[in-house]
Amino acid sequence: MRFPRLLGDLPARSAEDVHATQEARGESPKEWGGRHLALKRGLALLIHPRCELKFSALSVVFFCSLECLVQKLTGGARTLTGNGPLTILCTCVSLHGPVLSFCLFSGSLTFYFCPFCKVLFAACELGVFDLLAEAPGPLAVAAVAAGVGASYHAMERLLDACVSLKLLTVETRGGQAFYGNTEMSRVYLSRISPTSQCSMLLYMARTTYHCWGHLAQAVREGKNQYLQTFGVPAEDLFTAIYRSEGERVQFMQALREVWSMNGRSVLTAFDLSLFPLVCDLGGGAGALARQCLCLYPGCHVTVFDLPEVVRTAKQHFPLPEEEHVGFQEGDFFKDHLPEADLYILARILHDWADGRCSQLLERVYRSCKPGGAILVIESLLDEDRRGPLLTQLYSLNMLVQTEGQERTPSHFHALLSSAGFRDFQFKKTGAIYDAILARK
Repeated sequence: MRFPRLLGDLPARSAEDVHATQEARGESPKEWGGRHLALKRGLALLIHPRCELKFSALSVVFFCSLECLVQKLTGGARTLTGNGPLTILCTCVSLHGPVLSFCLFSGSLTFYFCPFCKVLFAACELGVFDLLAEAPGPLAVAAVAAGVGASYHAMERLLDACVSLKLLTVETRGGQAFYGNTEMSRVYLSRISPTSQCSMLLYMARTTYHCWGHLAQAVREGKNQYLQTFGVPAEDLFTAIYRSEGERVQFMQALREVWSMNGRSVLTAFDLSLFPLVCDLGGGAGALARQCLCLYPGCHVTVFDLPEVVRTAKQHFPLPEEEHVGFQEGDFFKDHLPEADLYILARILHDWADGRCSQLLERVYRSCKPGGAILVIESLLDEDRRGPLLTQLYSLNMLVQTEGQERTPSHFHALLSSAGFRDFQFKKTGAIYDAILARK
Protein backbone atom coordinates (compact mmCIF):
# COMPACT_ATOMS: atom_id res chain seq x y z
CA MET A 1 0.00 0.00 0.00
CA ARG A 2 1.38 3.37 -0.94
CA PHE A 3 1.99 6.08 1.60
CA PRO A 4 -0.30 9.07 1.03
CA ARG A 5 1.40 11.99 -0.68
CA LEU A 6 1.02 14.68 1.95
CA LEU A 7 4.34 16.50 1.95
CA GLY A 8 3.33 18.55 -1.04
CA ASP A 9 -0.15 19.15 0.33
CA LEU A 10 0.56 21.19 3.44
CA PRO A 11 -2.27 23.58 4.35
CA ALA A 12 -2.11 26.75 2.28
CA ARG A 13 -1.18 29.86 4.25
CA SER A 14 -1.45 33.46 3.17
CA ALA A 15 1.60 35.72 3.07
CA GLU A 16 0.08 37.67 5.98
CA ASP A 17 -0.22 34.51 8.09
CA VAL A 18 3.37 33.52 7.39
CA HIS A 19 4.64 37.03 8.14
CA ALA A 20 2.69 37.18 11.41
CA THR A 21 4.10 33.83 12.50
CA GLN A 22 7.64 34.92 11.67
CA GLU A 23 7.28 38.14 13.64
CA ALA A 24 5.79 36.34 16.64
CA ARG A 25 8.77 33.98 16.73
CA GLY A 26 11.38 36.57 15.82
CA GLU A 27 12.29 34.65 12.66
CA SER A 28 13.46 35.96 9.34
CA PRO A 29 11.81 34.61 6.17
CA LYS A 30 15.07 32.83 5.33
CA GLU A 31 15.18 31.07 8.72
CA TRP A 32 11.55 29.99 8.51
CA GLY A 33 11.92 28.75 4.95
CA GLY A 34 15.05 26.78 5.82
CA ARG A 35 13.36 25.01 8.70
CA HIS A 36 10.26 24.33 6.62
CA LEU A 37 12.40 22.75 3.89
CA ALA A 38 14.39 20.70 6.41
CA LEU A 39 11.16 19.41 7.92
CA LYS A 40 9.80 18.36 4.56
CA ARG A 41 13.06 16.66 3.60
CA GLY A 42 13.20 14.82 6.91
CA LEU A 43 9.65 13.58 6.64
CA ALA A 44 10.28 12.57 3.04
CA LEU A 45 12.66 9.91 4.32
CA LEU A 46 9.67 8.22 5.93
CA ILE A 47 6.88 9.19 3.55
CA HIS A 48 8.39 8.99 0.09
CA PRO A 49 5.54 8.92 -2.44
CA ARG A 50 7.12 5.99 -4.29
CA CYS A 51 7.87 4.01 -1.13
CA GLU A 52 5.86 0.86 -0.49
CA LEU A 53 5.86 -1.39 2.57
CA LYS A 54 4.43 -4.87 2.31
CA PHE A 55 2.75 -6.19 5.44
CA SER A 56 5.43 -7.75 7.57
CA ALA A 57 6.28 -7.96 11.20
CA LEU A 58 9.57 -6.18 10.65
CA SER A 59 7.94 -3.16 9.02
CA VAL A 60 5.77 -2.83 12.13
CA VAL A 61 8.78 -3.13 14.41
CA PHE A 62 10.68 -0.52 12.40
CA PHE A 63 8.11 2.11 13.20
CA CYS A 64 7.89 1.18 16.87
CA SER A 65 11.69 1.17 17.06
CA LEU A 66 11.63 4.87 16.21
CA GLU A 67 9.69 5.38 19.41
CA CYS A 68 12.34 3.44 21.37
CA LEU A 69 14.99 5.82 20.08
CA VAL A 70 12.82 8.85 20.77
CA GLN A 71 12.35 7.74 24.37
CA LYS A 72 16.09 7.33 24.85
CA LEU A 73 16.84 10.71 23.31
CA THR A 74 14.21 12.46 25.41
CA GLY A 75 14.64 10.58 28.68
CA GLY A 76 11.34 8.77 28.29
CA ALA A 77 9.29 11.69 27.00
CA ARG A 78 6.90 11.12 24.13
CA THR A 79 7.53 14.51 22.52
CA LEU A 80 10.40 15.91 20.52
CA THR A 81 10.35 19.68 20.37
CA GLY A 82 11.25 21.02 16.96
CA ASN A 83 11.84 24.48 15.53
CA GLY A 84 9.10 24.56 12.91
CA PRO A 85 6.18 26.96 13.40
CA LEU A 86 3.66 24.70 11.70
CA THR A 87 0.46 23.44 13.24
CA ILE A 88 -0.47 20.61 10.93
CA LEU A 89 -1.46 17.01 10.74
CA CYS A 90 1.41 15.66 8.68
CA THR A 91 0.40 12.16 7.75
CA CYS A 92 -1.10 8.81 8.50
CA VAL A 93 1.09 5.88 7.51
CA SER A 94 -1.00 2.84 6.67
CA LEU A 95 0.05 -0.82 6.80
CA HIS A 96 -2.91 -2.54 5.14
CA GLY A 97 -5.28 -0.76 7.48
CA PRO A 98 -3.56 -0.12 10.84
CA VAL A 99 -2.74 3.56 11.13
CA LEU A 100 0.52 4.89 12.48
CA SER A 101 0.24 8.64 12.76
CA PHE A 102 2.40 11.43 13.93
CA CYS A 103 1.46 15.06 14.26
CA LEU A 104 3.34 18.31 14.35
CA PHE A 105 1.61 20.71 16.72
CA SER A 106 3.13 24.15 17.20
CA GLY A 107 6.66 22.85 16.74
CA SER A 108 6.22 19.63 18.77
CA LEU A 109 6.64 16.31 16.96
CA THR A 110 4.56 13.72 18.79
CA PHE A 111 5.13 10.08 17.90
CA TYR A 112 2.36 7.53 18.21
CA PHE A 113 4.37 4.58 16.90
CA CYS A 114 5.01 2.94 20.27
CA PRO A 115 1.37 2.95 21.47
CA PHE A 116 0.24 1.54 18.13
CA CYS A 117 2.68 -1.34 18.28
CA LYS A 118 2.04 -2.02 21.94
CA VAL A 119 -1.70 -2.21 21.24
CA LEU A 120 -1.05 -4.67 18.43
CA PHE A 121 1.39 -6.74 20.49
CA ALA A 122 -0.93 -6.82 23.52
CA ALA A 123 -3.95 -7.89 21.48
CA CYS A 124 -1.89 -10.69 19.90
CA GLU A 125 -0.48 -11.84 23.23
CA LEU A 126 -3.89 -11.86 24.92
CA GLY A 127 -5.40 -13.86 22.06
CA VAL A 128 -8.04 -11.28 21.14
CA PHE A 129 -7.82 -11.98 17.41
CA ASP A 130 -7.88 -15.74 18.02
CA LEU A 131 -11.01 -15.53 20.18
CA LEU A 132 -12.84 -13.39 17.64
CA ALA A 133 -11.77 -15.65 14.76
CA GLU A 134 -13.25 -18.70 16.50
CA ALA A 135 -16.47 -16.97 17.60
CA PRO A 136 -19.64 -17.46 15.50
CA GLY A 137 -20.05 -13.69 15.28
CA PRO A 138 -18.99 -10.37 16.82
CA LEU A 139 -18.57 -10.40 20.60
CA ALA A 140 -19.39 -7.90 23.34
CA VAL A 141 -16.69 -6.55 25.64
CA ALA A 142 -17.74 -8.84 28.50
CA ALA A 143 -17.40 -11.94 26.31
CA VAL A 144 -13.96 -10.93 25.04
CA ALA A 145 -12.72 -10.03 28.52
CA ALA A 146 -13.99 -13.31 29.97
CA GLY A 147 -12.64 -15.30 27.04
CA VAL A 148 -9.07 -14.09 27.47
CA GLY A 149 -9.16 -13.59 31.25
CA ALA A 150 -8.89 -9.81 31.32
CA SER A 151 -10.43 -6.81 33.06
CA TYR A 152 -13.71 -5.64 31.52
CA HIS A 153 -12.91 -1.93 31.62
CA ALA A 154 -9.31 -2.37 30.45
CA MET A 155 -10.40 -4.65 27.61
CA GLU A 156 -12.98 -2.10 26.49
CA ARG A 157 -10.19 0.47 26.06
CA LEU A 158 -7.99 -1.98 24.17
CA LEU A 159 -10.81 -3.01 21.82
CA ASP A 160 -11.74 0.59 21.08
CA ALA A 161 -8.10 1.40 20.30
CA CYS A 162 -7.97 -1.60 17.97
CA VAL A 163 -11.07 -0.31 16.19
CA SER A 164 -9.49 3.10 15.66
CA LEU A 165 -6.35 1.40 14.34
CA LYS A 166 -8.48 -0.60 11.87
CA LEU A 167 -7.51 -3.87 13.55
CA LEU A 168 -11.11 -4.59 14.60
CA THR A 169 -14.62 -3.69 13.49
CA VAL A 170 -17.42 -2.60 15.81
CA GLU A 171 -21.19 -2.53 15.46
CA THR A 172 -23.78 -1.31 17.93
CA ARG A 173 -26.91 -3.33 18.67
CA GLY A 174 -29.35 -2.37 21.39
CA GLY A 175 -26.92 0.19 22.74
CA GLN A 176 -24.15 -2.42 23.14
CA ALA A 177 -20.91 -2.63 21.13
CA PHE A 178 -19.93 -5.88 19.41
CA TYR A 179 -16.41 -6.40 18.07
CA GLY A 180 -15.04 -8.52 15.22
CA ASN A 181 -11.84 -8.98 13.23
CA THR A 182 -11.10 -6.97 10.14
CA GLU A 183 -10.09 -8.94 7.07
CA MET A 184 -6.43 -8.16 7.70
CA SER A 185 -6.60 -9.32 11.31
CA ARG A 186 -8.42 -12.49 10.32
CA VAL A 187 -5.79 -13.33 7.70
CA TYR A 188 -2.59 -12.25 9.47
CA LEU A 189 -3.20 -11.96 13.22
CA SER A 190 -5.29 -15.00 14.10
CA ARG A 191 -3.31 -18.13 14.91
CA ILE A 192 -5.86 -20.38 13.20
CA SER A 193 -5.18 -18.69 9.86
CA PRO A 194 -2.69 -20.53 7.60
CA THR A 195 -1.10 -17.15 6.85
CA SER A 196 -0.90 -16.00 10.49
CA GLN A 197 2.06 -13.81 11.42
CA CYS A 198 1.17 -13.68 15.11
CA SER A 199 4.17 -15.68 16.36
CA MET A 200 6.60 -13.51 14.42
CA LEU A 201 4.98 -10.39 15.86
CA LEU A 202 5.24 -11.80 19.38
CA TYR A 203 8.88 -12.81 18.85
CA MET A 204 9.64 -9.30 17.68
CA ALA A 205 7.68 -7.77 20.55
CA ARG A 206 9.70 -9.73 23.11
CA THR A 207 13.10 -9.68 21.42
CA THR A 208 13.61 -7.55 18.32
CA TYR A 209 11.75 -4.51 19.66
CA HIS A 210 14.01 -4.32 22.70
CA CYS A 211 17.22 -4.80 20.70
CA TRP A 212 16.26 -1.90 18.44
CA GLY A 213 16.14 0.30 21.50
CA HIS A 214 19.96 0.01 21.49
CA LEU A 215 20.42 0.85 17.80
CA ALA A 216 22.62 3.89 18.48
CA GLN A 217 24.92 1.78 20.66
CA ALA A 218 24.99 -0.95 18.00
CA VAL A 219 26.11 1.62 15.43
CA ARG A 220 28.84 2.87 17.78
CA GLU A 221 30.11 -0.63 18.56
CA GLY A 222 29.33 -2.40 15.28
CA LYS A 223 27.94 -5.45 17.06
CA ASN A 224 24.67 -6.96 18.24
CA GLN A 225 23.00 -5.87 21.45
CA TYR A 226 22.00 -9.08 23.26
CA LEU A 227 24.30 -8.37 26.20
CA GLN A 228 22.95 -4.85 26.70
CA THR A 229 19.35 -5.90 26.13
CA PHE A 230 19.07 -9.25 27.91
CA GLY A 231 22.38 -9.70 29.73
CA VAL A 232 23.16 -12.70 27.50
CA PRO A 233 26.69 -12.92 26.01
CA ALA A 234 26.44 -12.89 22.23
CA GLU A 235 29.77 -14.48 21.26
CA ASP A 236 27.89 -17.67 20.38
CA LEU A 237 25.15 -16.11 18.30
CA PHE A 238 22.46 -18.76 18.49
CA THR A 239 23.01 -19.41 22.18
CA ALA A 240 21.85 -15.82 22.56
CA ILE A 241 18.97 -16.13 20.08
CA TYR A 242 17.86 -19.48 21.57
CA ARG A 243 18.41 -18.29 25.14
CA SER A 244 15.53 -20.43 26.46
CA GLU A 245 13.37 -23.30 25.27
CA GLY A 246 10.39 -20.97 25.03
CA GLU A 247 12.36 -18.48 22.97
CA ARG A 248 13.50 -21.25 20.63
CA VAL A 249 9.94 -22.54 20.11
CA GLN A 250 8.68 -18.99 19.50
CA PHE A 251 11.39 -18.30 16.92
CA MET A 252 10.87 -21.60 15.12
CA GLN A 253 7.12 -21.05 14.95
CA ALA A 254 7.77 -17.55 13.63
CA LEU A 255 9.89 -18.98 10.80
CA ARG A 256 7.13 -21.45 9.98
CA GLU A 257 4.87 -18.45 9.48
CA VAL A 258 7.46 -16.69 7.33
CA TRP A 259 7.70 -19.62 4.93
CA SER A 260 3.93 -20.14 4.85
CA MET A 261 3.82 -16.69 3.24
CA ASN A 262 7.07 -16.60 1.29
CA GLY A 263 8.16 -20.19 0.63
CA ARG A 264 6.48 -20.68 -2.73
CA SER A 265 7.86 -17.52 -4.34
CA VAL A 266 11.50 -18.35 -3.57
CA LEU A 267 11.26 -22.08 -4.32
CA THR A 268 9.69 -21.46 -7.72
CA ALA A 269 12.09 -18.69 -8.72
CA PHE A 270 14.13 -21.42 -10.46
CA ASP A 271 13.27 -24.94 -11.62
CA LEU A 272 14.54 -27.15 -8.79
CA SER A 273 13.14 -30.41 -10.16
CA LEU A 274 16.65 -31.30 -11.40
CA PHE A 275 17.81 -31.77 -7.80
CA PRO A 276 16.22 -34.85 -6.19
CA LEU A 277 18.35 -34.82 -3.02
CA VAL A 278 18.03 -31.56 -1.09
CA CYS A 279 19.62 -30.39 2.16
CA ASP A 280 18.10 -27.42 3.99
CA LEU A 281 20.89 -26.04 6.18
CA GLY A 282 19.56 -24.39 9.32
CA GLY A 283 16.07 -25.48 8.29
CA GLY A 284 14.55 -25.30 11.77
CA ALA A 285 11.19 -27.03 12.05
CA GLY A 286 11.18 -28.07 8.39
CA ALA A 287 8.59 -25.57 7.13
CA LEU A 288 10.54 -24.69 3.98
CA ALA A 289 11.37 -28.38 3.45
CA ARG A 290 7.66 -29.21 3.39
CA GLN A 291 7.03 -26.41 0.90
CA CYS A 292 9.81 -27.82 -1.28
CA LEU A 293 8.27 -31.28 -1.13
CA CYS A 294 4.85 -29.95 -2.12
CA LEU A 295 6.29 -28.16 -5.13
CA TYR A 296 8.72 -30.94 -6.13
CA PRO A 297 7.15 -34.23 -4.95
CA GLY A 298 10.01 -36.33 -6.32
CA CYS A 299 12.62 -34.85 -4.00
CA HIS A 300 13.84 -35.89 -0.56
CA VAL A 301 14.82 -33.14 1.89
CA THR A 302 17.18 -33.40 4.85
CA VAL A 303 16.90 -30.62 7.42
CA PHE A 304 20.30 -30.04 9.03
CA ASP A 305 20.31 -28.00 12.24
CA LEU A 306 21.68 -27.80 15.77
CA PRO A 307 20.84 -30.74 18.07
CA GLU A 308 18.60 -28.68 20.34
CA VAL A 309 16.72 -27.30 17.32
CA VAL A 310 16.13 -30.78 15.89
CA ARG A 311 14.87 -32.02 19.26
CA THR A 312 12.50 -29.05 19.53
CA ALA A 313 11.28 -29.59 15.97
CA LYS A 314 10.46 -33.24 16.63
CA GLN A 315 8.74 -32.45 19.93
CA HIS A 316 6.74 -29.37 18.98
CA PHE A 317 6.45 -29.51 15.18
CA PRO A 318 6.25 -33.20 14.19
CA LEU A 319 5.92 -33.94 10.47
CA PRO A 320 3.84 -36.77 8.97
CA GLU A 321 5.95 -39.93 8.78
CA GLU A 322 5.11 -40.50 5.13
CA GLU A 323 6.70 -37.23 4.04
CA HIS A 324 10.18 -37.43 2.55
CA VAL A 325 11.66 -35.03 5.09
CA GLY A 326 14.38 -36.15 7.48
CA PHE A 327 16.35 -34.39 10.21
CA GLN A 328 20.05 -34.56 10.97
CA GLU A 329 21.74 -32.94 13.94
CA GLY A 330 24.91 -30.93 13.54
CA ASP A 331 26.70 -27.59 13.39
CA PHE A 332 27.18 -26.58 9.76
CA PHE A 333 30.42 -24.77 10.61
CA LYS A 334 31.99 -27.85 12.23
CA ASP A 335 30.25 -31.13 11.41
CA HIS A 336 30.09 -33.22 8.26
CA LEU A 337 27.33 -32.01 5.93
CA PRO A 338 24.92 -34.48 4.31
CA GLU A 339 25.66 -35.06 0.63
CA ALA A 340 23.07 -33.42 -1.61
CA ASP A 341 22.30 -32.23 -5.14
CA LEU A 342 20.99 -28.93 -3.81
CA TYR A 343 21.77 -27.04 -0.62
CA ILE A 344 19.28 -24.43 0.56
CA LEU A 345 20.54 -21.58 2.74
CA ALA A 346 17.44 -19.57 3.63
CA ARG A 347 17.98 -16.56 5.89
CA ILE A 348 21.35 -18.03 6.90
CA LEU A 349 24.09 -15.92 5.33
CA HIS A 350 22.60 -12.65 6.54
CA ASP A 351 23.38 -13.77 10.11
CA TRP A 352 27.13 -13.84 9.53
CA ALA A 353 30.06 -11.63 8.54
CA ASP A 354 31.78 -12.27 5.21
CA GLY A 355 34.53 -14.43 6.70
CA ARG A 356 32.09 -16.86 8.27
CA CYS A 357 29.96 -16.88 5.11
CA SER A 358 33.00 -17.84 3.03
CA GLN A 359 33.86 -20.59 5.49
CA LEU A 360 30.35 -22.04 5.24
CA LEU A 361 30.11 -21.73 1.45
CA GLU A 362 33.44 -23.52 0.99
CA ARG A 363 32.17 -26.40 3.16
CA VAL A 364 28.96 -26.56 1.12
CA TYR A 365 30.93 -26.59 -2.14
CA ARG A 366 33.07 -29.51 -0.99
CA SER A 367 29.99 -31.53 0.05
CA CYS A 368 27.90 -30.71 -3.03
CA LYS A 369 27.62 -33.37 -5.73
CA PRO A 370 29.17 -32.50 -9.14
CA GLY A 371 26.57 -30.64 -11.17
CA GLY A 372 24.73 -29.76 -7.98
CA ALA A 373 23.76 -26.30 -6.83
CA ILE A 374 23.20 -23.95 -3.94
CA LEU A 375 20.02 -21.91 -3.45
CA VAL A 376 20.51 -18.80 -1.32
CA ILE A 377 17.34 -17.11 -0.08
CA GLU A 378 17.77 -13.59 1.24
CA SER A 379 16.33 -10.10 0.90
CA LEU A 380 18.54 -8.46 -1.74
CA LEU A 381 19.72 -4.87 -1.63
CA ASP A 382 19.85 -2.90 -4.86
CA GLU A 383 23.36 -2.60 -6.27
CA ASP A 384 23.60 1.05 -5.22
CA ARG A 385 22.39 0.05 -1.72
CA ARG A 386 19.71 2.77 -1.86
CA GLY A 387 16.87 0.32 -1.40
CA PRO A 388 14.56 -1.42 -1.03
CA LEU A 389 13.71 0.31 2.24
CA LEU A 390 12.51 -2.89 3.89
CA THR A 391 15.81 -4.63 3.06
CA GLN A 392 17.75 -1.71 4.51
CA LEU A 393 15.73 -2.11 7.70
CA TYR A 394 16.44 -5.85 7.72
CA SER A 395 20.13 -5.01 7.45
CA LEU A 396 19.89 -2.76 10.50
CA ASN A 397 18.06 -5.58 12.25
CA MET A 398 21.00 -7.86 11.48
CA LEU A 399 23.22 -5.28 13.16
CA VAL A 400 21.29 -5.24 16.43
CA GLN A 401 20.62 -9.00 16.51
CA THR A 402 23.35 -10.87 14.60
CA GLU A 403 26.87 -10.61 13.18
CA GLY A 404 25.73 -10.15 9.59
CA GLN A 405 24.02 -7.86 7.10
CA GLU A 406 21.87 -7.88 3.98
CA ARG A 407 23.83 -7.82 0.72
CA THR A 408 23.66 -6.90 -2.95
CA PRO A 409 23.64 -9.49 -5.76
CA SER A 410 27.24 -8.63 -6.67
CA HIS A 411 28.30 -9.12 -3.04
CA PHE A 412 26.77 -12.60 -3.05
CA HIS A 413 28.34 -13.28 -6.45
CA ALA A 414 31.78 -12.53 -5.01
CA LEU A 415 31.21 -14.78 -1.98
CA LEU A 416 29.89 -17.68 -4.05
CA SER A 417 32.57 -17.37 -6.74
CA SER A 418 35.37 -17.37 -4.20
CA ALA A 419 33.96 -20.63 -2.80
CA GLY A 420 34.06 -22.21 -6.28
CA PHE A 421 30.45 -21.89 -7.46
CA ARG A 422 29.67 -20.79 -11.04
CA ASP A 423 26.68 -19.98 -13.29
CA PHE A 424 25.43 -17.39 -10.82
CA GLN A 425 21.79 -16.32 -11.26
CA PHE A 426 19.54 -14.21 -9.09
CA LYS A 427 15.87 -13.37 -9.26
CA LYS A 428 13.94 -10.72 -7.39
CA THR A 429 10.61 -12.28 -6.57
CA GLY A 430 8.65 -9.12 -5.84
CA ALA A 431 8.05 -10.44 -2.31
CA ILE A 432 10.16 -9.93 0.81
CA TYR A 433 12.74 -12.60 -0.02
CA ASP A 434 14.68 -13.15 -3.25
CA ALA A 435 16.54 -16.15 -4.66
CA ILE A 436 20.08 -16.86 -5.89
CA LEU A 437 21.12 -20.07 -7.66
CA ALA A 438 24.72 -21.08 -8.38
CA ARG A 439 26.14 -24.37 -9.66
CA LYS A 440 29.13 -26.54 -8.85
